[in-house]
Amino acid sequence: MSEYTADGGVQSYSEVERRIQEDVLGDYAKHGYGRFAVEEKSTGELIGFSGLKYLEDIDEVDLGYRFISST
Repeated sequence: MSEYTADGGVQSYSEVERRIQEDVLGDYAKHGYGRFAVEEKSTGELIGFSGLKYLEDIDEVDLGYRFISST
């Protein structure tokens, strides 16, 4: 899936932590909106995320989502 995204995915747990702190929580602090985790209602399993992200380079807000494969 990361082949279709601009960020290329993450390579380590520490990179995940950094991106949550800087990107996800940073968006809420700076813009008042961001992305949310998405869970399977019946199991509570994390299956992806969706929400809003401000794209500084083009001065636009992106509505996006990513979900894990159900294979």
